[in-house]
Amino acid sequence: MSDAVFICLEGPQLRQVYLRYQDPPHRNTTFEVDDSTLTENGFTCCDTYPEEFPGNTLTLTSTDPLCVKVYFDSQANHRFSVGFGQCFGKRWIHVGSFESNIIHPPPSKFPASDEYYDMLNDATEHAQAMNKAHSGYEGYSQICVMQTRLLRTTRVLQISSVTWNSSRMYGVKLEVFHDPGFCDVSDKWTAFDVNVGSLFARLIGTDIAIHLGNRRSRL
Repeated sequence: MSDAVFICLEGPQLRQVYLRYQDPPHRNTTFEVDDSTLTENGFTCCDTYPEEFPGNTLTLTSTDPLCVKVYFDSQANHRFSVGFGQCFGKRWIHVGSFESNIIHPPPSKFPASDEYYDMLNDATEHAQAMNKAHSGYEGYSQICVMQTRLLRTTRVLQISSVTWNSSRMYGVKLEVFHDPGFCDVSDKWTAFDVNVGSLFARLIGTDIAIHLGNRRSRL
C-alpha cells in the first residue's frame, strides 16, 4: 500500500492587529469680536447659541466648535446671523441672512439655534471658503476681509479678521455701512499678509485703516 500525503492549504484568515495610535491634540480657537459699530447703527444682538458664549470673547473647543450670534435691526425689520467656528483646526466665519414678512416680529421667532445647526452641517464648506483665501507667507500674520450686502437694504456688512502669527487668537471687527449706489460686493474672503507690531499691523502696498478692539491695524 502506498503512503498517502495530505497537504493542508490554509485560506485567508482574519486576525486582529494592534497599531499604535495617538490622538492629535485638540487646540482651542479664540475669537475677540468687536461689534460696537453695529450697535451704533441700530443693530442689537438678540440671540446667541450656545448660551455658554454670552460675551464677545468666544473660545471654541472640540466639544463646542461653533457659536452663532443673531443681530436685529428693528427699523429695517432685518436680521442676520454670524457664525464663528473651527473645523479640523481651521477657523471660519460665515454670514447667514434672513428676514421676516411679519412686521416687527419678536427676536424669539428666529432663534440662533436654527442657524447653528444649518452652519454646523456645512462647517467644512465654510472653512474651505475662508481658508482658501490665505496666501500664507512665512513670518507674516494675515488680515481677511469679506463684504456682503444685507438683503433688501442699502447696507453692506464688512467683516475684518486678523490672524496673529503663531497664535490661536483671532480679532474680528463687524462693521456696517450704507451703499446707496448698490455697488457689487463679492461675498468672498480676501487675505492680506501683514507685519504685525505691538500696536498695529501694516499691510504692504495699501492704506486702509482697520480697528480691532484695542489693536489698530493699518492696511
